[in-house]
Amino acid sequence: ITLDNNSTLWLGNSAYFSHWNGQGWTIYSETDIGHPIGQTEILRKDNFGHIWFGTQNGLFCYNNGTWEFYNAASNCLYSHWVKDIYIQADNSLWIADSALTYFDGNIWTHYTCENSPFLHNNVSAVTMDANQVLWIGTDGDGLYRKDGNSWAHFTTDNSCLPSNYIVRLIVDRNNTCLLYTSPSPRDRTRYRMPSS
Repeated sequence: ITLDNNSTLWLGNSAYFSHWNGQGWTIYSETDIGHPIGQTEILRKDNFGHIWFGTQNGLFCYNNGTWEFYNAASNCLYSHWVKDIYIQADNSLWIADSALTYFDGNIWTHYTCENSPFLHNNVSAVTMDANQVLWIGTDGDGLYRKDGNSWAHFTTDNSCLPSNYIVRLIVDRNNTCLLYTSPSPRDRTRYRMPSS
């Protein structure tokens, strides 16, 4: 769920995207968009007012009546499955799509276990704190911290992480990274990771 610049509501599920304008719903199906949607994982709004939908079939962007679609087959994403999106103030995107994908509006860059400190390509969550430090959660390898070109890696072995399975990352008003971890789908823990 997210709100656009007009404070109207957007939703996503496995079959269509929905927009509530305050008076009624507009439904966008796979036929309207031209691509299979798949389960929606995350919705985000950028500073232009574009709505980004991360799904299990790729990345969709709604821009004033026009839909754009990106996936691995178009050499944009690393994989079709988009689990999380973080949008910076300049509207560049950090995308958790098994790898960590960065899109500056023109060029797509993939951080993988072949060209970065990742042990595996299992990135599941991403956010950024007020110091422009990137926090990256994984599905089994714990948490990574990227500060410019400097990387740090936190696991249950070298930190107080309760689990190496990160479901979601949120930075609170105190600039503390909150981790939602999941040893199993029914057992989730919130954990505060200090910024320094």
